[in-house]
Amino acid sequence: MDEIGIGLFGYGFIAGAHVEALRTAGGRIVAVCGPHRESAEVFARRHGITHVYTEPTDMLARDDITAVVVASPDASHAPLTIAAAQAGKHVFCEKPLATSLADARAMVAAVQQNGLVGMTGFLLRGAPVVRQIVAAIRRGEVGTVISLHAQRFNASLLQARAAHSWRTDETQSGLGVLGDLGSHMIDLALLLVGPISEVSADLMTFVRELPDPATGRPVPMRLDDDVTLGLRFANGAHGAVSLSRVGLADAQLPLGRSQIVLNGSRLAIVTDGIAHATAHRLDSDPQEWAVDERAGGHDHGALLAHLGEDLMRAFLEAIRTGTPAPPTLEDGLAVQAVLDAAERSSISRCWESVPT
Repeated sequence: MDEIGIGLFGYGFIAGAHVEALRTAGGRIVAVCGPHRESAEVFARRHGITHVYTEPTDMLARDDITAVVVASPDASHAPLTIAAAQAGKHVFCEKPLATSLADARAMVAAVQQNGLVGMTGFLLRGAPVVRQIVAAIRRGEVGTVISLHAQRFNASLLQARAAHSWRTDETQSGLGVLGDLGSHMIDLALLLVGPISEVSADLMTFVRELPDPATGRPVPMRLDDDVTLGLRFANGAHGAVSLSRVGLADAQLPLGRSQIVLNGSRLAIVTDGIAHATAHRLDSDPQEWAVDERAGGHDHGALLAHLGEDLMRAFLEAIRTGTPAPPTLEDGLAVQAVLDAAERSSISRCWESVPT
């Protein structure tokens, strides 16, 4: 199985990044599928994809498609992943895995029951600096992890061109910035520190309406756009995640502000999670870690394609060998459980346990 045929669900921004990453990794994009044929055809022409579908079952019936990439709005992830698994296709699904914990569990069960490979699109795991931090933790250099503090901000909803989209539609995304940017930070927290046992969340909606791109009429906004999330880890560590779509800090950068501070008893690491990090030890100057030069100078889409290259290589290799590769769908399920607890906490105003 030298060449693996891929079917793509979705034709938006992240779908384009996945096409570039897959082609660099050696995958062959056979077809694209989405509800609006004209949009799908425009995407197909742009990326040199031959076949276009509007019905998922038609694309899934193709024998030359071995796996699918689900890069469509969040509410479609569960039905598309389950249908793909039932059709015998391996699945790479964008984050967050679903809009509910029950749907995420059903997705994982469908892929497992059919003996297929499943991965979740936590692209920040593709950054070499993240692997470097994981290695330092495993070697014991960090010592006991005391805390983790993370920030992910962008200013997308403050821009003059900001408009209502599926990302701000509660029927399509379920959660706002918590599910979008928060999924990445929660996944890294789980990767670096371990299971999260409890969370306390405060979800705020600052931008109360956005214009409909077709009519210009204001659409009420109900999803969160600024979030603070307290974390308690099973191993005794604690931490916090701050998220915003109305955050002006570092708004000039492709991914906005991205910072993680991992504080251990022997070593603290400060990183953007993308290209560089500094190591901090008692009684010594900070040590600058190697920079991923390839990550510099990219725009948003190119940076995501770059970060996705190694994950797509891992996905293709996992299909060839039948050996699961992280981030798995189970990793996506673990993040979904934290999102579930955070949503409950925002209503109860109490610490909530993370389901296991």
